[in-house]
Amino acid sequence: MNRIIKWRKISVVTPFLNKVSAIIKNISTLTSPFLSLQPENKWMLHTVRITPKYNLLDKYSIEYSLRDFWKKIMIKLPKDKIVYFLFRIKYEGESTNEYKTLSILQKINNKSYKELLNFYIGTLSTKHELYYTSKIEEIIFTYKIIPDSKLESKETKIGASIKHQPKIETFKFWGHKLPNTMNFSYYGEIIQQEANFTLIKKHKSNQFYHITKNESHNNIQLKDKNWILLLEFKDYINDYNNLGTFTRFIKDNEYNYIDGKLIVKKLNRKNKFIKGIKQNKSIINKYITLDIETRVINDTILPYAISYYDSSKAPTSFYLTDYLNGGFAPTCYKPLFYLYFKINIKIT
Repeated sequence: MNRIIKWRKISVVTPFLNKVSAIIKNISTLTSPFLSLQPENKWMLHTVRITPKYNLLDKYSIEYSLRDFWKKIMIKLPKDKIVYFLFRIKYEGESTNEYKTLSILQKINNKSYKELLNFYIGTLSTKHELYYTSKIEEIIFTYKIIPDSKLESKETKIGASIKHQPKIETFKFWGHKLPNTMNFSYYGEIIQQEANFTLIKKHKSNQFYHITKNESHNNIQLKDKNWILLLEFKDYINDYNNLGTFTRFIKDNEYNYIDGKLIVKKLNRKNKFIKGIKQNKSIINKYITLDIETRVINDTILPYAISYYDSSKAPTSFYLTDYLNGGFAPTCYKPLFYLYFKINIKIT
């Protein structure tokens, strides 16, 4: 009797479990490969409508829109799936097909969020003020999911144009290593960004860059964790397509960079000037001046014209062309030394 009851329990439960299993299998079939809903190797658009809270292009609107794209698109992809990605903005009042692009095409995967966010925030800080003072309607992400077979490498590439992406070097001033670029993404982690102010925590340090963007330059203050000023300098961009080409002023010194390399350094030195001599009470006209014009022949400096003046008469001049047969130097020096210094010299 017990065996029959046990058999009946199994016979009732088993069909139920089979149905549940079938339902789960069907759901998995419909929802699992997200890529079946997102075609590969085809350009797609993801549009984020901007609310009044984020209607200016700044750190918050960039983060808000990028998070939306990540939540709805990227997080559903395999972690190493490569996506080509472009950030575009539509401002209020512009025509339907008129957009501005924040940077060049990026090569990302779903682990690239933080790096991509910092790059775009840093890029914005170098753009014309119209980028972040004009109201925006929407942010459009253009993207393409790349099949593995189309890739030579699954390595991501995030940054500015390779042409304008020199190796970032540093220059040490008063013990502080300063990046040779105006691209804020190389300064460290961006903590705060408003219309014309950016706060960045320096890499591997408890120091902070306080950056104020002016119309013609960036004013940068390096402060410690207690907000004590350590160093202050100004950067002026020389090429808006190359953030490594700029001029930096630190105190009275000027540093000129091209492609992230220090080319010219101008240092202002305090020099002691020659003190003037006391003026004589009486004027003495007894003086003599000597002028020698020379030329270089076979690395030897040779005179070709000599002239002297003793204020008593017209200058006396001697030219090499007048002494082609020799005697140029003796003719000049011998009377000069004898008449004025009473020295009889012998010149061979």
